[in-house]
Amino acid sequence: MVAGFGEALGAGGISHIFISYNRDDWAFAAVLIQKLKEAGLKTWLDTERLAPGVDWSEEIDEGIRTASALVLVMSPSSRASEYVTYEWSCAIGSEVGVVPILLRETTIHPRLSRLQYLDFRATDPQVHPWNKLIQKLQSVAGESQPHWKPPRDAPPYIHRAVIDLDSGNSADRHGAIDAIAGWVNSEAPRALQHALTSPFADVRT
Repeated sequence: MVAGFGEALGAGGISHIFISYNRDDWAFAAVLIQKLKEAGLKTWLDTERLAPGVDWSEEIDEGIRTASALVLVMSPSSRASEYVTYEWSCAIGSEVGVVPILLRETTIHPRLSRLQYLDFRATDPQVHPWNKLIQKLQSVAGESQPHWKPPRDAPPYIHRAVIDLDSGNSADRHGAIDAIAGWVNSEAPRALQHALTSPFADVRT
């Protein structure tokens, strides 16, 4: 398991920053976590977050899905790690922004090649672009709003409907509202409240 978690400070349940790294890069990850704390971003490690007996895969999935961003520490070790690959893939699939940090020279996965990375390869940590990283994460956290997501046991059509609420296709949006309105579950009112925050007037109506 190769992930840490971070939660941004602030009112209203601002989402957290998820840090994905391989344990071979722990020394750098520890510095990164300290930098986030100094910038006002609370962090905690997976070993502190995951209680004994907890299904870590579900905890990590939830941590990624509810994150405002995922910071990916790229190195040969993380490139070879199935866990790290799973984490950033899950983030992309969940439409969570990925912020790559190139720690050591490595081949970059094709799916990540479109993303602009921050270069942390310098041996002198004083020249690392910490300010750019912190500004990016603070900006993302500041823009992040509490975002209701269906419980894991919700039927697939509800998960699809929540995504379709933001579709550029009006037919998809209307179908999503119909699906949520017909959902018989105690979470349905929260789903409808979430729909009221939509930027689309037809959804709010």
